[in-house]
Amino acid sequence: MSLFERSSVAAFGATAAIQLYMLAPFASPTHAAFYHLHVSVAAVLASILGYFLGIWLLLWVLLSVTRRSPLLHTLLLLELVLLVCWKLASAWWYLRSFGVPFAAKAAFVVVALIASASFLLAGRGAPRRVLQVRRFCATLIGFFALSGALLLAEILLFSFQARKLNDSISLHHGPTQPAGHRGRIVWIVLDELSYRQVYEHRFPGLLLPTFDRLARESLVFTDARPAGDQTQLVLPAYITGIPVDALKVQSAQPLPLLHNARTGRWALLDPHDTAFQDALDAGDRTAVAGWYNPYCRLLPSVLDKCYWQSRNSLPGGISADAGLRWNLEQYFERWKQSFHTRPGHDAEHLDVEEPGAAHEQDYADLVTHGDLLLKDPSITFMLLHMPIPHPGGIYDRHTTSFTSGRATYLDNLALCDQYLAHVRTMLEQNHTWGDTTLVIMGDHSWRTNTIWSHTPQWTPEEQAASGGGRFDDRPFYLVRLPHDSKGGREDAPFATLRTRALFDALMRGHVETQSQLDQWVRQGQ
Repeated sequence: MSLFERSSVAAFGATAAIQLYMLAPFASPTHAAFYHLHVSVAAVLASILGYFLGIWLLLWVLLSVTRRSPLLHTLLLLELVLLVCWKLASAWWYLRSFGVPFAAKAAFVVVALIASASFLLAGRGAPRRVLQVRRFCATLIGFFALSGALLLAEILLFSFQARKLNDSISLHHGPTQPAGHRGRIVWIVLDELSYRQVYEHRFPGLLLPTFDRLARESLVFTDARPAGDQTQLVLPAYITGIPVDALKVQSAQPLPLLHNARTGRWALLDPHDTAFQDALDAGDRTAVAGWYNPYCRLLPSVLDKCYWQSRNSLPGGISADAGLRWNLEQYFERWKQSFHTRPGHDAEHLDVEEPGAAHEQDYADLVTHGDLLLKDPSITFMLLHMPIPHPGGIYDRHTTSFTSGRATYLDNLALCDQYLAHVRTMLEQNHTWGDTTLVIMGDHSWRTNTIWSHTPQWTPEEQAASGGGRFDDRPFYLVRLPHDSKGGREDAPFATLRTRALFDALMRGHVETQSQLDQWVRQGQ
């Protein structure tokens, strides 16, 4: 193999390791990256390959330029090996705790400096030793080149299979007017909303006037039992009434396989065995404006209107809405910022879990499309799934404005309160508030010590609010009945898996008062 070819292979292997955190989700047999992709596969694939080719070309040029100096060329290979080791180590840390400790970064820099200095001292005037180090480094990086080639092959295969996932979807076309005589049912899911944080142990100074007003005219469930703690599992569970504890997707299959924890069997999600089919059967027109889960791909045959969004699920901060040039510019901008992050932060990885602008844009888009549904009185059964108060924070409750700064879960709670006030105003303006049944819930509770307290963005305020990171698994659950709007508490344990059954009881007119609701809850225990 010529020196030119060796440089190309070495650059390819180093690029594959450097980009592993971005490539792996799209090569994963779980197909999760494709499942949550809301735009065409080609748009994202172009950015991934653009990143890869750009870094590969840069490293190849550097290796080619230094090939006339064996010492310098080998030093560069050694540095690439060290960088590969660091990327693998930081990926391991990311999987465990979403952040690389500052001490680990400092230790790596020290090790890299010592290794480089030792090589320069030992290799000067010793061409045989330099050759040995070069062969070792080239062999190691060659292994990553082979692995990278396999990764890219899988990505191209899966991308080809998934190329039509988000093609134009034909929705259900039902009657223009509902057949039922009752009012609307508005189902609002506020992602990761905790009962404890809203009503039971509210953080001092946190004002939630809309939640307080709702408590005076609704039935608040004080002991709601969640169906799980992962959004992609619990929403299908609530929609179907099936206890889903695992999900399998295929890049070419729009519908996932759901694992029924009760029967132990796998089955494709059946849109016609859901709460939305129940609503159609009751004469409703149905709609969703939802986050994260690909609702329009999962339920098109039982939805009259649909919109979903999930920008921040893409690795590496890719924006599927932007072009290749913008994504490349942002990639290198984040790379530069990684040298200026605070101790304990890793900018390259945090933009996956701390979505910032993408999270805010998801919220803004979902509010806009949700408003269109609220304005349409013919839509009488709707799901509005919002990406708040799910971390990271996008709102500053002190300035009452959106922010890209150090916002918290508590700030997002204040935004939830503001959103619910907005929904109420919309319904009052189109004169449907009086007849609307409102079901507001968290898909799961605030995952304090199960996820967020281990992340660098965790704040002292959140530590205090959660009682030292204590995890209270009770999600928020509230039902406002239009014909019985006095405040009340439901203290009996309530399995949120019964949400579909609750909608069925509401649609059939079996539950119209809080006493009937209380009786229904206790009968199902």
